[in-house]
Amino acid sequence: MTRQQTCCRGKAEEVPDTSGEMPDSAKEVPDSTNKVPDISEEMPDREQEQQIYKYVLENGSITTAEAAELLDVKRRRARAVLLDMVKGAYLRKEGAA
Repeated sequence: MTRQQTCCRGKAEEVPDTSGEMPDSAKEVPDSTNKVPDISEEMPDREQEQQIYKYVLENGSITTAEAAELLDVKRRRARAVLLDMVKGAYLRKEGAA
């Protein structure tokens, strides 16, 4: 089946209708096994870090004060846990604190 397509000079030319066909590249699936992190490997080991990690996944970010309240610890301990998570690449530090 063909359809007509008009080019810039008004001259019609025959163009094959391939709307029902899949392109060859659609059959190729990229190997992404090394690119997608396994969430079980990404989860921190310690319970306090896991609590913070889950909180950040749900809320997008966390402050030292929020971490202290979440963990029921002093701000100094919360800051130390957050710093450990930054060093372990579980979190990214933003701001001056």
